[in-house]
Amino acid sequence: MLNLRPIFQDAIDVLLQYASHLRLPALPATVHLMQQDVINHYRHAATHYLPLTLNEHFLQNSSIGTPYEKWAKFTNEDFDVFAFTVTNLIRYTTRLIHETESVALKAERRYREASARSNSYIAPLVEIDHRNRQIGIRVAPNETLTLTPFSVETDYEGEVGMRSADGVSDWWYTTTDADGNESKRAITRSEYQELTQTLRERTIHLGDRSVLNHLKIEALAECDELVAANEKFRVLCNSYCAEHEVAAPFDHLHEGWWI
Repeated sequence: MLNLRPIFQDAIDVLLQYASHLRLPALPATVHLMQQDVINHYRHAATHYLPLTLNEHFLQNSSIGTPYEKWAKFTNEDFDVFAFTVTNLIRYTTRLIHETESVALKAERRYREASARSNSYIAPLVEIDHRNRQIGIRVAPNETLTLTPFSVETDYEGEVGMRSADGVSDWWYTTTDADGNESKRAITRSEYQELTQTLRERTIHLGDRSVLNHLKIEALAECDELVAANEKFRVLCNSYCAEHEVAAPFDHLHEGWWI
């Protein structure tokens, strides 16, 4: 539903293959904690207020507003906290990738490959920090909600680009027709952002509220998958920690795009 498994799998892959290159011993345990946070808050958000029918007695006669308004408020609060945990996990998973796989491949002079996986997380982080995106569910006042899964992939054909000079930025979009002819046109900043977005919302109408129970079921099924992935990472993490002093000093700095 929210496509969170790839984040967990990336952590498994890089710790399994490149743990010997890691110089921040506390990082795997940090990622494990954040994975557990995501699972716990996902399960809570999916079962606490989300599937309610609006007929529950505690939604009636509230100072907050109508039953729908009270339900929306607490559902959004649950998913706001969940989104916070997901963003933390993204930041520290990409740091784990950067400190393991990237280090190993740079040592082999495989520079393009070295940055590919860790850099793929930049786009969703930019959208979260600067474009008001949020992974999860957001209830709107008009009897709809939006569902935004995690992704590092864009969804457009052709190429987009931008250039900045003397404080002026230009954006363009290049496409190729069936005969192989290229067409390049100027686009606006908002068009550029829309084309390059990775976190794409899907609107769900709530005229039939049974859809909420289906969302709960899908979310819990995904939680079960994440628990299994977290267990695999836990085994790798404990194996690594058994051989390293975890609470050890280090001097590695954050990359700016994690913040």
